Amino acid sequence: MRHRARRMGAGQVSCRALVVPSARVAPRAALLVALACALLPTGARAEAEGSLRLSASAGADSNAHRDFLQTGPVPDFVASALAEGRGQLVFDTFEAQGRYEAGVRGFLRAQTENALAQGAALEVSQGVARGVRLGLLGDGKDRQGERAYTDLLGGGFVEVIPETRLEVRLELRAHRFVYWQAFEYSFAAPEATALVRYRFDRRHSVQAFGEVGARTYNAVQRLAPDGTASGPLERRQDGASAAGISYAYRGPFTLTVGYGFVAQRSNSFGESFQRHRLSVTGAVRLPWRLILLWEGAVQLSRYPDGVYLSQDFTLKQDDESFNQLSLRLVKPLSTNLDLELSAGLFHTRFPANGLTYLRGVGAVGVSFRL
Repeated sequence: MRHRARRMGAGQVSCRALVVPSARVAPRAALLVALACALLPTGARAEAEGSLRLSASAGADSNAHRDFLQTGPVPDFVASALAEGRGQLVFDTFEAQGRYEAGVRGFLRAQTENALAQGAALEVSQGVARGVRLGLLGDGKDRQGERAYTDLLGGGFVEVIPETRLEVRLELRAHRFVYWQAFEYSFAAPEATALVRYRFDRRHSVQAFGEVGARTYNAVQRLAPDGTASGPLERRQDGASAAGISYAYRGPFTLTVGYGFVAQRSNSFGESFQRHRLSVTGAVRLPWRLILLWEGAVQLSRYPDGVYLSQDFTLKQDDESFNQLSLRLVKPLSTNLDLELSAGLFHTRFPANGLTYLRGVGAVGVSFRL
């Protein structure tokens, strides 16, 4: 959901202040600022805010290659660094917000698992009536290394806020996913999403969402082992859907409990599944200015064909879409600097073939915030 900029006196900038000549402002940048101001209503004021977070960590990974236990997991030492930037700009009823993230991960021995990932998102919207906004959005992620892929989303949305406690958002978008390691698992899809959020008060809220998409892959369908084709094979087509509901509490501690359902119906053998996921996340302040954050999830999957043959599994290992328990302990060292200690355990098992995936990670790191 959209987050409005906080009213910050220092962040309010008038067009007159923006176009004051300065030796540190390049002529081209000054021209763009002047053009933007010319398009604004007379007397318009801008509210801008942003944040930057830099973090680095080092630790151990019990399963660096993301293998099943039956094929022999390889433990290794790992180091990572992450940069995250966010910004928001408001001109009267016009809003723009964006983010950019870049992360790198390196292993001591399993260097084929080294990876560089980048992600960016931009959203612009305009109020067209009281409580109604129209907007455009774009979102992308690119991963280089083993399991390299590019994931792109773009489209439009309408957001309706009939009262301060209720928000409704509808999105129509195009989705293009390219899996460079196995191009036949790339797809394109139109998608539609609906999200509803209701705040009972400043501490309690509920949220529900639904999503549907029709994916067309760069591959032909796979027949069952005992199947015979009476004609040319068709292009692989999947119907993807998801729905979920969650409750959030914000008070002396934070707590979010959610349930999600994901289904994929495919005309290709071994690509269909249904997944139920129950998750709990939260944070609490401890003595000595410590902050404990946790996330736990239990997941139950069903495969109508009895097996799951998709290369998507190797991608889900990066997102750790499995049973999981993650803990993070944060100790503020100063206003902008934190010391962090994290640990996580991820597990899943395929009942049809008995294959088990298990991975444990632990790291210590620091983060700097602006």
